Amino acid sequence: MTLTSDSFIDIASLSRSVQNQEASAKEIASHFIARARIDEAEINAFSEVYSASAQCDAAHVDRLVKQGKPSGSLAGVPIAIKDNIDTLPGPCSAGLARFANHRPSRDAKLVRLLRSAGAVIIGAARTDAGAFGVITPEVGNPVFPDRIAGGSSGGPAAAVAAGQCTVAIGTDTGGSLRIPAACCGVYGFKPTYGRVSLDGVRPLADSYDHAGPIAKRINDLIAVMRVIDPKFGDTSGRPIKEPLVIGVPRNCFRDASSEVQRSFDEFLSWAKLRGCRVRELVLPTSDEFLPIHLALSLYEAARHYEYLSARELSALPEPAMQGIQYGRAVKQPQFEKARKEKSALVRQISAAIKSVDALALPTLPILAPARGTQEVLLGTEPTDLLLALIRYTAVFDQTGHPALACPWSSNENDVPSSIQLVGQRDHDLRLLSIAMELGL
Repeated sequence: MTLTSDSFIDIASLSRSVQNQEASAKEIASHFIARARIDEAEINAFSEVYSASAQCDAAHVDRLVKQGKPSGSLAGVPIAIKDNIDTLPGPCSAGLARFANHRPSRDAKLVRLLRSAGAVIIGAARTDAGAFGVITPEVGNPVFPDRIAGGSSGGPAAAVAAGQCTVAIGTDTGGSLRIPAACCGVYGFKPTYGRVSLDGVRPLADSYDHAGPIAKRINDLIAVMRVIDPKFGDTSGRPIKEPLVIGVPRNCFRDASSEVQRSFDEFLSWAKLRGCRVRELVLPTSDEFLPIHLALSLYEAARHYEYLSARELSALPEPAMQGIQYGRAVKQPQFEKARKEKSALVRQISAAIKSVDALALPTLPILAPARGTQEVLLGTEPTDLLLALIRYTAVFDQTGHPALACPWSSNENDVPSSIQLVGQRDHDLRLLSIAMELGL
């Protein structure tokens, strides 16, 4: 196998090449490490490149191959891990200076599973401070340099889009996998809540945190999910039969920009040409759900940082500081009221999803915004960028349904839009299979 600076190699072909000794895992690791170093000034996706340990991982895979022993389904596959997930040798700072020297004593469970399958961990990919934000300001967008990379898993998404790794693992509490995937033109998958272990993942809001993969191909998402969710094969649900029925909650994204609306309508036309049926649904809107999400998730987040003094809190980057302050202001009665309201809305959304094969809606209400943007117009309303970008994603962190951000066609400026598909809980493989059926 010949690796070039523009190579993109999917998991199946890369692992097969290692197992057939057409290329060594060490050669592959060296290529991707060099790619990360070359692009560091412009993209800066990694907070730490684990050159030495990656070469050790790769050498171990090569030894197994030469000895004729099982080397794993991800043999030699270079993977980046978000900086809030414990990964040896560290450091893993979660984007916060106070954790800059955090060196974990062991890998997070999902990282151990990846290494056991032969993956080579390239490094720690940058996150917004504490995973509170949606920008990841230190990270450049490798495809659209004048636009944000998104966040909080901006480093993982940029590393994948730049070809610095084959897959990256990120986390998602309000959209933190799907938002940067949409901004960088790649796939981001948030599994059903609880399917992927969070042991060793620095928590933001325990009840809503998810971990999942970002990749350039759906097949690569599936390959990684089979490793980090050992029962992933049990999530196929009923066999896929034609015609697929796609539910469209148009009332939930009437405030999307004209470019996003036009791109989504093009997707629906494409789906209908492939024999899909479209069923219009009415679901709770973000105006109903976002106040609940903010109260519940930030209340939990604030509990993880309750030890911070006022001075220490004021020293944090703004998204983290504001999130913790908001959570501290939520009192127990407000929290309990939000929990009850959430339960009713989740039941309504779950019933709607069960009536179709999948929901479809835009991932973001706008195209990836320009770097430096703090506020955008939704309709005629000026809206804080964070509240705008989580508008269509956060609801599914609350409900726990699997959700997939898929790159979709481009507008006249070649800036990608993104389609979000949502499936039934614990039908994760089925959702990814539906995306492939739709040609996404």
